[in-house]
Amino acid sequence: MKDRIKPIVLEPSDTIEHAMAAMEDGKAAGAPAGIVIVVTPGTDRIEGVVTDGDVRRALVGGLGLETPVMEIMSADPLVVSDSSSAAEMLRQLHQELNRREDPENKYHHIVVVDEDQMVLDVVTPFELWKRSEVRINTAAVVGLGFVGLTFALTLADAGVNIQGIEKDPEVRESLRNGDPHFHERGLEPMLDEHVGDTMSIHADASEADSDIYVLCVNTPLDDDDNIDTSALQGAAREVGENLSVHDLVIVRSTVVTGTCRDVVVPALEAASDLVAGQDFFVAYAPERTVAGNALNELKSLPQVIGGINRSSADYASQLFQMFSKTTVPVSSLEAAETVKLLNNSYRDLRFAFANETAKLCDEWGLDAHEVIHAANEGYDRNQIPSPSPGVGGACLTKDPYFLDLSGERRGYDPVLPTASREVNETMIDFVAEKVGRFVDDRVDGGAKVFVMGMAFKGEPETSDTRHSPSVEVCELLAELVDELVVYDPVVDREQLERPDWAVAESPDEGFDDADCVMIMTNHRSFERLNVHELANGMSDPSLLFDPWGVLHSEEVASLSNVTYDRFSGSNDSPETY
Repeated sequence: MKDRIKPIVLEPSDTIEHAMAAMEDGKAAGAPAGIVIVVTPGTDRIEGVVTDGDVRRALVGGLGLETPVMEIMSADPLVVSDSSSAAEMLRQLHQELNRREDPENKYHHIVVVDEDQMVLDVVTPFELWKRSEVRINTAAVVGLGFVGLTFALTLADAGVNIQGIEKDPEVRESLRNGDPHFHERGLEPMLDEHVGDTMSIHADASEADSDIYVLCVNTPLDDDDNIDTSALQGAAREVGENLSVHDLVIVRSTVVTGTCRDVVVPALEAASDLVAGQDFFVAYAPERTVAGNALNELKSLPQVIGGINRSSADYASQLFQMFSKTTVPVSSLEAAETVKLLNNSYRDLRFAFANETAKLCDEWGLDAHEVIHAANEGYDRNQIPSPSPGVGGACLTKDPYFLDLSGERRGYDPVLPTASREVNETMIDFVAEKVGRFVDDRVDGGAKVFVMGMAFKGEPETSDTRHSPSVEVCELLAELVDELVVYDPVVDREQLERPDWAVAESPDEGFDDADCVMIMTNHRSFERLNVHELANGMSDPSLLFDPWGVLHSEEVASLSNVTYDRFSGSNDSPETY
């Protein structure tokens, strides 16, 4: 028996008062807190345990301090047999938990016994895991898109050997050459440093030799606004075929609540013939970084982690603690899955409120930015964001639907997630119609419209055009105007080229003879434009549409040929003072 636990060992006839004193004495000796071990008199054979919770319930129930501990002890404590392999002890623990059909977080202590049931030690599940032979040396990251590549390189920076798995042959070739396939600050030098050294690129999970697998594949919406898990299931099957006992699988893909347990785990188990939570570990750790600043936020944002059991969450936490300052453990896979949906759905809801405000102000001929600024000034209880010409990107356009589906799976029909999506999606038509009206009313002959900012956002800058409001507005405007020209300071020209519009080399080219200029993102470079000089080259009359309020209105106020609109309404203004 370990010396540290001797102070907390009692016999059945010892009293509750003795148990309380032993718990206090045990603290000084380094014994586990809140527990005493009850053994057969004259031996170290275990008969039961008494926890501080057992003591509280006994006293509340009217038992006195002189009551023998045998009357309140648990005669069926959680025990494992001592083994030279901590991994084997961990396997015993999972088998016993499954037999009892109990969650691991029900037990805070495990009693270690020899083959004769003699007490040797008391440990926590996490201590047992830390003693195991599992070591974080390698990790296979499946899917090297916006989420997977930034995560893989961050792990590589922390000293983990990375095996990147990517299906797209063009992306594989680009990464092997050190060329990122999307814009992200700091990404290129990290590729140069790690690819070919601490990071290798592969086509299939079967080529990986790792004990940790991180799934970062896409989970898009299908045509009926349901989650498409085909890529995730395929990745899980591939990983399952390569899975060994004590491996860890972490899901980073955004999913509807319950997907890990109902979809990913069965695929892993079927392919591996192993049992999740017993033979291998499973955790969900949502990706919550913002495109354009992901490499910084991976290290600064708290990492939320939920596991199929506590050991899985603990193991995953060890990986994230290699680069993250803070990990936030939650009680289950489902809790972690829901966290991601809440974060993005709440953001979409806030933006929807601002955009609804912009529509309301437009009807009244009011400047939405002025109204929102005044509402926020010195009033910290509810800071309203700026309105925008739409909310895009891969996350905010789908996560509210995933939250809605999560409720529907349990018979609850949420209202706000789909309502916010409706508001933000209708901004596309709202913006296109506003520009279309100006062209119809003011422009004689063929109209030229110049759209600045084609990524789904401008700050932090990104090259991601997925679900970009700018692209969607342009698709509508292409049917209304004779000449449509686009420009983005970050997105590659090849990515922008379409049959329906031209791509400008510079803002000057786009402004020249334009009937309408639309500043569709809040990219920092747009704030530094010499708008007065550029606008002088526009047609007469012309519209400068700045829904983000990037420009200073006084810069264009003196231009007689330009109407400046930053969600400032199209109707006659109400009486002012």
